[in-house]
Amino acid sequence: MDHALRLGHREIVDQRAVARERLGPHTGAALGKILLRHLRNERRARFLGIPVDRHIWLSWLISCVFVSLAGALYALLNNFADPHDLRWDQSGDFVIMAVLGGMRSFWGPLVGATIFVVLQDYVSSETQNWMSFIGLFFVLVVLFFPRGVLGIIRRKATP
Repeated sequence: MDHALRLGHREIVDQRAVARERLGPHTGAALGKILLRHLRNERRARFLGIPVDRHIWLSWLISCVFVSLAGALYALLNNFADPHDLRWDQSGDFVIMAVLGGMRSFWGPLVGATIFVVLQDYVSSETQNWMSFIGLFFVLVVLFFPRGVLGIIRRKATP
């Protein structure tokens, strides 16, 4: 492993730690609770006088900051911004990752991304129709486990 790659990897690990440190405490903060209230019942949140539109905009802004940081670090790691990564079907992969892991938790999309990449690597080494298998797995998760894989784990962990 050459020196530049090690420095890039260290930078990504450092940025991930900073992002987790800064975002982690806010998941239980007032904004997080308001967003959960909005998720459960937007009409009730509006009735309580919560400016729902402002909080949705703020959560969107926070997610844009982290997505921009991730994109910049990805380009720095590869020393190249590939146009293939900007294709429309790439965003579909991200949605599949989020749904597989569970959209209602902080760690769900990370778990989903891990499952997606492992499945993609394994199944694509066995057959050319790997997208069909991932699609079938995605449909099964959506039908039988609507809260994702992390939701299954949390349900079994709760007595």
